[in-house]
Amino acid sequence: MNGNNVKIFGDYQTPLYFARQVCEIIKKSYSIMPDIIIEPNCGIGNFLVATQKIFTKSQLYGFDISKEYVEMTKSKLPNFGQNMFCNDLLKNNLRNLVDITPNSEVLIIGNPPWATNSEMCKRNGNNLPKKTNFKNLRGLESKMGSSNFDICEYMILRLMQDFSDTNATFAILCKQSVARNVFSEIAKNNIKCFDIKMFNFNARKVFNVFADACLLLFKISPNAHFLNQCKIYDFDNPSNVVST
Repeated sequence: MNGNNVKIFGDYQTPLYFARQVCEIIKKSYSIMPDIIIEPNCGIGNFLVATQKIFTKSQLYGFDISKEYVEMTKSKLPNFGQNMFCNDLLKNNLRNLVDITPNSEVLIIGNPPWATNSEMCKRNGNNLPKKTNFKNLRGLESKMGSSNFDICEYMILRLMQDFSDTNATFAILCKQSVARNVFSEIAKNNIKCFDIKMFNFNARKVFNVFADACLLLFKISPNAHFLNQCKIYDFDNPSNVVST
């Protein structure tokens, strides 16, 4: 990975071995076989490669702001090259770019940038949402002003809004603080979200980053009711519930 891309885009590419472990946890946690898998920030494609091995019948879609990353992902997944796009999640609704039927099972998986907007500005990063109140989920583009916020948190909440009419499972690597904030927003806005889980892992070991991190799993459905509970597990021992 180009080190400059970490500075500019705020991303840490997920190692293939870890992406496979994530997919195994998803499958064991929910026993799903998604029709469509979407990675909003596909990077070099490791998550999509891993999902292809676990969820063999799924249609894969990858998006990234970096043309270089998109081309790398296409080279790894030639059968799905037509579904890989250079696209900015922060400016466009990905829901409009994927053909999803009412009965489709969707998996949204990924590792969005672990950075705040102020950190990205210092790095001269361009993948920043416009300054709006992104936590007003009925109008994601309405309040944020000049306050500092986490890019990953914005992306998760944005995706939840954009795909709110689908039956979707989310599997996102993020800081634990982001996961807690997302859970708080889900509860505050009574979003139709359920079966929420966190799997805490060692970010120093995986990404060489000092941060309390987790795999955040949850499901959304237009016909569901919010379940105000989040179980916390140990990633290395996923059957072990740490707390609720």
